[in-house]
Amino acid sequence: MSDDADTIRVPTARLREVKAEIDQLKRDLAALREEHENLRAHLKGSIQEVARLTQENERLRG
Repeated sequence: MSDDADTIRVPTARLREVKAEIDQLKRDLAALREEHENLRAHLKGSIQEVARLTQENERLRG
């Protein structure tokens, strides 16, 4: 037996399962980051449009 008490044996099939789970989580994270950036860009555009409309409204009232 090994002197390293932290060493364990794990079946290769289980290691493959864990790797597949990690790979899926990485894909999910990438998709969430893309969605976040898309939402951020949309929100920025919406805020700019509100500011433009507010200025236009003030100009028409003034």
